[in-house]
Amino acid sequence: MTKTVGKARMTSKQATATEQGTDLLTAGKLAAAWGVKLGDVKKAISAAGATPDATRCGCAYYGPAAAARIKKHLVKG
Repeated sequence: MTKTVGKARMTSKQATATEQGTDLLTAGKLAAAWGVKLGDVKKAISAAGATPDATRCGCAYYGPAAAARIKKHLVKG
């Protein structure tokens, strides 16, 4: 079942997470928070096989659990 929140169509699980104010961050926000390049975060996302917790307007949002998995695969160079 999908639900519309603003302009975004999300599953009920994603909508509930958004309504509860769960910290969902994009790859760019994760890169800024960790002080690394966006490209490095995107490579870590691929390496971790992380799937976004929510997708809005083509942007992937990752929750705390996914962010932790991504950070483990982050290689600082």
